[in-house]
This record gives sequence, C-alpha cells and structure tokens, in this order.
Amino acid sequence: MMRNYQKKTQRGSYGSENLQQALEAVKNGTPLIKASKQFCIPARTLRRHRDGKVQCPGSSKLGGHAPVLSAAVEKELHDHIKFMEKSLYGLTPMDVRRLAYEIAESIGVKHPFNKSTKMAGQDWMQQFFRRHSDLSIRIPEGTSLSHAVAFNMPKVDQFLTSTVSC
Repeated sequence: MMRNYQKKTQRGSYGSENLQQALEAVKNGTPLIKASKQFCIPARTLRRHRDGKVQCPGSSKLGGHAPVLSAAVEKELHDHIKFMEKSLYGLTPMDVRRLAYEIAESIGVKHPFNKSTKMAGQDWMQQFFRRHSDLSIRIPEGTSLSHAVAFNMPKVDQFLTSTVSC
C-alpha cells in the first residue's frame, strides 16, 4: 500500500451520481454522444456501463483496494476507542491494531492482516487515524486511582466556586 499516493489524472472525476444520471438519460432516449457531452463522461465509458461490460454498472470506483472494515464497523471501533479514553483507559497503537484484527476475524471479513502476530498493519492504522482525525496516535499515560477518584463533580464545583469568589 502506498502511504501518500497522489492521484495524477482526472480519470473517473465525473462521479457515480453523474454516471447514474447519464445512464438514466440514455435509457430514456437521449443519444449516447449527447448524454456523454452533457454529463462530461467519456462516450466509451458510458457505452461500457450501458452494455453491462463492467462489474458494477453505474458506479465509478477506481483502484483495486477496498477498505478492510466497512464504514459502520470502523465507526463502532472509533466509538469504542473514544469510550475507552473517556473511562481513563486509553488504548495504545498496538491495542488498536490487535482490536482491528480481532474484529476482522470475528465478523469473517477477508483481510490482509498478519495472522502470526494477530495484528493489523501499521499502514492500516495510519490510514484509520487519517480517516478519523479526532483520534491521535499516542501512548496513553496511566491515571492514578487517587486522581481518578478525586476528579468528581462536587469537588470540581467546590474548586470553581472557591476560585471565582476570590
């Protein structure tokens, strides 16, 4: 997987929605060339999709790599990481990688993760954190029990009222 790939062409920039609209126009009787110019889609591409010579007619997905985990599963993983941080137990990057592997195994998704170490790769983790920018890659600090117990609502209110009155 290339870590910082930059797209170099305008190929597929018309989008799936435009492609769907163009196919609908062709189905309703608009000539293929006219629909091609109207929706800015190459005529050959539109013809291929019309004739069903592509795997998914009407979608413009480029590249051979599909995400390992679906968006819903990634959202669930994201929410779990946030919950663990709120409960004063942050996860290390290694924990996140192990958790991703376990999730992929439990839902039965075909994955490229390392089966001997039972962890997702570093590239996957970097892309996951890039997709979820509110998470950060860091090693969590331990929270002592006394700090966790002392940080409660009545004590915080008492602290704030004593500092405001001074």
